[in-house]
Amino acid sequence: MIDTDRLIIRPFCQSDLSQVERLLGSQDVMRFSDHGALAPAACQQWLYQAVASTERDAQFGVFAIVLKAGSGAIGYVSLLAGAAYLEKGEVEVGIRLLPDHWGRGIASEAAQAVFSAASGARQDCIIAHVDPGNTSSIRLLERLGFVRRGEIMLPGYDHPDMVFARILADKAAG
Repeated sequence: MIDTDRLIIRPFCQSDLSQVERLLGSQDVMRFSDHGALAPAACQQWLYQAVASTERDAQFGVFAIVLKAGSGAIGYVSLLAGAAYLEKGEVEVGIRLLPDHWGRGIASEAAQAVFSAASGARQDCIIAHVDPGNTSSIRLLERLGFVRRGEIMLPGYDHPDMVFARILADKAAG
């Protein structure tokens, strides 16, 4: 578990299902996803995989973002390795929030906290891929110190995503 000024970032648990359904079932949240909003059964499968991801490795996986002043998950932040398109030493960040929490700096705060908690681990670079139309996420990545690295055409997509990268400071100095 990670504490910030406003947030608790913790592993997901099965009791988060209703919040996951609100998040991943939202057309607004999922509008740039290749599969769109998820049905309840797909949300349940996603939650099962999210819980399992943090059981394997406490620094990497999919983590719930919870407001200290709130009661349930308002989104997630993930650091994941193992995708075929990642190079050695790379992990991928993902962030999603419920729309009523957009524009408050929560995504940035959650990402920075997860990056700090995982610093010194086995990654040299954090990457993110984003739909070119998702200008809010592009601005977030730029504020977090990511630079555009290129494009990637993922299976099932009808257009390429933009790829952004952030070299970790302690790795760049070494």
